[in-house]
Amino acid sequence: MLRNAHVTIARGAARLLIGGVIDFAARMSDPDARPRPDLATDGDARPAFRLLLAHNPKIAPMAEQAGFDLQLSGHTHAGQFFPWTVVIHWVHGPHAAGLSRRGRLWVYVSAGTGTWGPPVRLGTRPELTLLRLVAAKSVSLPAATRTAPSPGP
Repeated sequence: MLRNAHVTIARGAARLLIGGVIDFAARMSDPDARPRPDLATDGDARPAFRLLLAHNPKIAPMAEQAGFDLQLSGHTHAGQFFPWTVVIHWVHGPHAAGLSRRGRLWVYVSAGTGTWGPPVRLGTRPELTLLRLVAAKSVSLPAATRTAPSPGP
């Protein structure tokens, strides 16, 4: 478990820093608990891809400030059913579901496989996401994936 902590994986000259933060909901059991992306990175100047695992996508501004490259989140269930499909986009802005951007930080929010509350999905689909990280020099992204999707409802 990475609770405001990180681990670095090295393969040859390549480094991957994986950080994890606690959720905002941790305050229910510990009033002083809060997500700290700044503690989930090492501050090392050596090049590394920095990946943050954060349940709630609202942590994105702090993740960007801490220097992360990619944040993986969930929490929203992509709205799960109407009218929450609209509300989630209003509450979570561009980071409601799928891939979006905040400055230099990419944010991916998975709709997840389960449900919260009523066991129903209407207007959203469960998903299992497979991400493959590759060196930037070998990546050629199609134009459609270079820009973040619109945050519309």
